[in-house]
Amino acid sequence: MLDADAATATWERALRAAPLAGPPRTIHGDPVPGNLVIRDGRLAGLIDIAVPQIGDPASDLAPAWTVFEEPERSLFREALGLDAAAWERGRGWAFEMAIGGLHYYEETNPVFARQAARTLARLMDDGAASGLGGAGGVR
Repeated sequence: MLDADAATATWERALRAAPLAGPPRTIHGDPVPGNLVIRDGRLAGLIDIAVPQIGDPASDLAPAWTVFEEPERSLFREALGLDAAAWERGRGWAFEMAIGGLHYYEETNPVFARQAARTLARLMDDGAASGLGGAGGVR
């Protein structure tokens, strides 16, 4: 379903990131496009919030790859003022969500599976542009 070498390199890059240095914080935990409320081209809200969750705020960075292309992704990163480790942990969270969705929803929810494939391609292309190596090949 995808370039295994590029996928492995993307995952391993995220695994090498330093862990969260401070205390865990309140997170959403599922910031996928279907849970983002957009009004007049701007984020107006986040839905699908179950019980409060505490964890690494990098887990909520998935929109960087599920929503944005370049140069918007870089602008998003700059606006957040995150360090490189947080960005890489976010990449790992986005990867984990997308790779699971690609396989799980391939037959039952093709729209979600296509979104997962686009996300994986962005993650792997972004990594290749950063010297990660491999192409972002996703069928």
